[in-house]
Amino acid sequence: GEIKRGWLGVVIGDFVNESDEAREKYGKDMKGAYVASVGLGPAGRAGLAPGDVIVSYDGKKVNSAELLRHMVAETAVGKCVEVRVVRIRDDKAQSLTADIVIGKQPK
Repeated sequence: GEIKRGWLGVVIGDFVNESDEAREKYGKDMKGAYVASVGLGPAGRAGLAPGDVIVSYDGKKVNSAELLRHMVAETAVGKCVEVRVVRIRDDKAQSLTADIVIGKQPK
């Protein structure tokens, strides 16, 4: 048999909210997975962008990049999930929601 793991098509890291500037922009208690880059996969097609912070995945809070990786890998390929992100543009935070159809992790 073949193991199929879910895939978003992003490079992520932990969101670190340690500087005064970051706390002012994002709020002092915000946690999530920082999107470093977005490829041509499911997340890119749904409009996620570098610099976004993923704070919720399929109705569950995201507190770290590691947690998000596990959540996505365990999601069935083809399932549509709601992803909530915080996006900073022009020093203003926006909360956005995207519906993403999970892809199959490439080999």
